[in-house]
Amino acid sequence: MKKDLIYIFIGFIFLGNFLLPVVLYSSSENQNNVSYGIKNNFDSETKNALFITSNYSGEHAYLFERKFRIFKDIVVSHWNVDVTMISQDEYFYGMSDSYEIIFYIKEENEAVPRALYSDILNAKDKNIILSGYNDLIVDKVLGSFIPTRIEKLSEIYYKEVKFSDQNLNLLYDTNYLLNLEEAPTFFGFGVSSQEKDIYPFAFAFNNNKIVGKDSGSDFFVFPFLIPDLYAISNYSIIFLDLLYEGFGIDDEMEIKPALIRLEDVNVNTYFNPNKLSRVYNILDKNDIPFHIAFIVKYVNPEEDIEMLPTDGRRFYNLLRQMIGGGKGVLVQHGYTHQIGDSVSGIGFEFWDEDKNTPLDYESKIFVIDRIKRAQDEMRNADLPVPDIWETPHYTRSSMADEIFNEYYPIRYEHINNVGSLPFTAKIDGTIYIPENMGFIDDDTEGFLFGQSVEDLRDNFGYLSVFRNPTASLFWHPWRKLWEIEEIIRLLEEEGYTFISAYDLLEIHEKSEAKAIVAGIQKNYSSPVSYLVINVFIFLVYFFFVMGCLFYIRTIFRLKHYAKVFDKFDMGIDELEDFLVARGRKFPFFTIFVPARNEALVIGNTIRSLAALDYPKFAYEVAIIVDERELKDDVEAFTKDVAEKVGKEINTHFGEKLINVIEVPDWYSGVYNDFTKNPQKSTKGRALNFALQKIQFEKKWRRSDMICVLDADGRLHPNVLKEAAYNRALKNSEVLQGPVLQISNFDKVSLVGIAAGIELAIHHLTELPNNLIASKRVQFLAGTNYFIDKDLIHKVSGWDQNALVEDAELALRIFIKKGVKAGWIGSPEIEQTPENFSIYKKQRSRWVRGHLDLIKDIKKSPIPLRDKLSFYWKIFVSQFRFVLDLGFPVLAITFLFLGLFVDLGKVVAILSIVLLLFATFMWDLYGGIYRRISPYINLEMKIRQKLLMSMKLFLFMPVFMFVQSIPRVLALVGFIRSAPVQWYKTERTRENGVI
Repeated sequence: MKKDLIYIFIGFIFLGNFLLPVVLYSSSENQNNVSYGIKNNFDSETKNALFITSNYSGEHAYLFERKFRIFKDIVVSHWNVDVTMISQDEYFYGMSDSYEIIFYIKEENEAVPRALYSDILNAKDKNIILSGYNDLIVDKVLGSFIPTRIEKLSEIYYKEVKFSDQNLNLLYDTNYLLNLEEAPTFFGFGVSSQEKDIYPFAFAFNNNKIVGKDSGSDFFVFPFLIPDLYAISNYSIIFLDLLYEGFGIDDEMEIKPALIRLEDVNVNTYFNPNKLSRVYNILDKNDIPFHIAFIVKYVNPEEDIEMLPTDGRRFYNLLRQMIGGGKGVLVQHGYTHQIGDSVSGIGFEFWDEDKNTPLDYESKIFVIDRIKRAQDEMRNADLPVPDIWETPHYTRSSMADEIFNEYYPIRYEHINNVGSLPFTAKIDGTIYIPENMGFIDDDTEGFLFGQSVEDLRDNFGYLSVFRNPTASLFWHPWRKLWEIEEIIRLLEEEGYTFISAYDLLEIHEKSEAKAIVAGIQKNYSSPVSYLVINVFIFLVYFFFVMGCLFYIRTIFRLKHYAKVFDKFDMGIDELEDFLVARGRKFPFFTIFVPARNEALVIGNTIRSLAALDYPKFAYEVAIIVDERELKDDVEAFTKDVAEKVGKEINTHFGEKLINVIEVPDWYSGVYNDFTKNPQKSTKGRALNFALQKIQFEKKWRRSDMICVLDADGRLHPNVLKEAAYNRALKNSEVLQGPVLQISNFDKVSLVGIAAGIELAIHHLTELPNNLIASKRVQFLAGTNYFIDKDLIHKVSGWDQNALVEDAELALRIFIKKGVKAGWIGSPEIEQTPENFSIYKKQRSRWVRGHLDLIKDIKKSPIPLRDKLSFYWKIFVSQFRFVLDLGFPVLAITFLFLGLFVDLGKVVAILSIVLLLFATFMWDLYGGIYRRISPYINLEMKIRQKLLMSMKLFLFMPVFMFVQSIPRVLALVGFIRSAPVQWYKTERTRENGVI
């Protein structure tokens, strides 16, 4: 009893790990009620600035208006400058008096208004910036120092960082490059130590005489336009840096912020989260905040895969740990990061990649629907709904861009039609976290914007010309781990400090998403949770050892019962002498074969039954067909095939050996109930109707025992002789023989082969152990079993509603009559499920049917010991893979996932030892295959045995999870009391059957 309780305890702990998700906190609604601002970067007082732009009119006026509006947002996002922006036609005399900074942005060759021209030249105590096509201003300001026109340069330096002229794109017709060897030294600029270094990007001078008049103003002439596209490698980075001089701001931030984002994180890519776990360990060890660009739903249409976070429990738990560790920040990276036939992470979601245009069917409803789906799936997975959005591949239409801004106050991506800045900016009310350093790309063999990881410093060089930069890049965690370690090292060498996106912001209201994260953090920071995790790890090792013991037990039983398996070899004459000596005659057997929609196999089954080595006068066969089959869409009717083949056999033997019984459509399925009450077709219903035939029709009354056989079953030629021998020797009332699902191994998938071996393990080890001495109760197997005719009448036949009528019958005859089954060693051969789909349906029905018996066991009057024994039989018959393979495979799987990476050396060594031992355990299915190979193919070669053994060896960890799927589904359905339909296993076509 104690042993049984231990087994049950171990089994349910394992199932708990599979079935009970760690639900920590409820999800939140949309997080957009939170108000965010950018933290004030400098301590200096706010300066007033007047930005004066060219007049924008005509068909492209909206482009100029947007460009200048965005530039204003960029400026106020980073510098303490309060900007007023007007067009030059709106300027009037003296307007500049109220401002400390005058920025004249002239991007059209149009006349300078007289009022503006006069005020600029006569301004005092102001910073005056002239940008773009300011020829007249340049002439007046520079006077005799008009710069010399020179040829286009191939290499240009700024702050000793080399820029290519192709990247800078500076040379406009009205712009000038200055040869500084012939020019005065200006504020902040001069000739560097390298002879050819030239700084052509700005002219700044202090307290110079202009047009013969003293001025206290600082003039800055930028010979380029306001940038259309911002990037660290083009002139925009220099332009932005020069604004410090133009605005007269010298402040520096306390730190140089750095941000890193783990890209395209999803459940499928990291279903085995070992690599992601190791990346997290590196970041956590170095105390580095990071961002997770999360694809909540993975889709691969070609392989018919759709996965959500909770579909990978190990990944899901790691994701919550990354958030709960206090450093991981979720970023919503689209919904599926794909559309149409593309694959998540590769395809676009809001853009037509082939046409390079918005999607033909794009609409507001479509975009909002994708956002809502993403947020709903986050809530369903009990994950915080992010308030940070990243568009897949940064590619979207203007309409989609506006919708994203409505739902997400923070964007972590390039700004649409603007580019990427060296700092955080609030554009049109939406905060953009910069991504300006790119990523490591396989297409360039580990290069970042054309540079290797080792030369990442070159990109830092571009960024470093800006006075207070924020460095930000992303990286795919499936890549080599040394890359992330090198990136961290380079950033820290350059003086950057890693922070999160939220560290750059001011949060004015409490975020519900942040509250959920705080709750997760509390859970993961709890000493109790760490204790639970560590206890769980060591429990896995305990289970591993238990699995090893069960493996040894299985091998021992297999060798022990191989001595009696299929060893009955008594001839007919010898059996007859044995029976006569005991005053008996040959017992008469009636073989029931329920067969609806079995035309593909029934012909061969009948022929095999006619070939049994037993007197033909002492047995008969009843093929039980269903009248309802006439309404089914089948290739041929079972009744027609059975009658045709039966007629041939009956003619050959000269007696009616084969009979066909048809269950009428009106039959209720209840034994001895002849009222017309149609019920669903089940195996129990068919057997009860045939049983009534035996009870009430004279020709059937001579039966001593009924044998039940599946329609695809092939009984061993000696099975009736062995049943007769046991009947005479022990007066057996119930007998069960082994079943091998192997007859169609040449036509099924590897799942089907493993499924057949799975059943063979039970019938070659557990079943004989319980039945040989008839000391223990045991369920029947549904086929190749014999039951006394009078006994089955006394217990009122089969339960027509039971999903497993065989197991229910064994339970009932034990409860009512105290009868246990005995064992015979003659095997039956039948088909295994052809593929996973059929396997899942068949096993789900079996498991659910056995679980449904728990209620009957609980309320039965049998002793507690017998109840526990039946409970144990339910577990072993349906979940024994947990004991034989589950614990070892689970432990090894966790080993490779890195679950033990932080444990000590002793445990690490133990892991290796157990791993080596597990290689022998994983050959269990291969060993069984080799053992039963004579029944598969008597002439099977050694090479084929070894090849299949290798396949099964490699497939073993996968099959452990394949086995769990129908069992977990059935268990969940049982717990929820979900209704279930009776499922008849589909057969594989056999040769010569119709």
